[in-house]
Amino acid sequence: MTQANFEQNRASLFEGLARGDQYGGPLTMARILYDSLEANQGLDQEDIAARYLAWWRTDAFDTGPVFDAVFQKIDEGIPYAKAAQDVHDQINGATAGCNPAHRIAPLALFDFVSIQDLGKLARTEARITHWHPIAGDMAAIMAYLCRFLLDGYTWDDAKLMTQSMEPKAWKALEQANV
Repeated sequence: MTQANFEQNRASLFEGLARGDQYGGPLTMARILYDSLEANQGLDQEDIAARYLAWWRTDAFDTGPVFDAVFQKIDEGIPYAKAAQDVHDQINGATAGCNPAHRIAPLALFDFVSIQDLGKLARTEARITHWHPIAGDMAAIMAYLCRFLLDGYTWDDAKLMTQSMEPKAWKALEQANV
């Protein structure tokens, strides 16, 4: 991808996220993730968690109750993976929230993330805050949809390709009670 295409995709991605974000929390988390990915040229959970924590300590907003509960624990010195699992256990597994899907889109921008690794990395990022596998599954679906759309596929083709990459997650999405 050329630098001009990358810049155009980045602008489109963040413009799209901004249109769907009423309060700005998900957009801010996506920007934090983008900054970490760009700085590290890869997914570094420790760096992302530290960046989220810095934001949480200052002016975080619209994060959702799971994100907030996890970062309260992290702020107390509990490692992020244990904090996420502890919150999951404390609220009887109710951590299948949409926060990871809201913030994951920047992962789709970078060529250093192969299509084969996209779902795995989306799940890895989701686990920083949301331990339930469904949160990771939906983050993976979002990452694939974004990648395929940024690559110029139609919406229908992006859905079909995502379904082929994530058949179990796609089936769960189709069966969701909305």
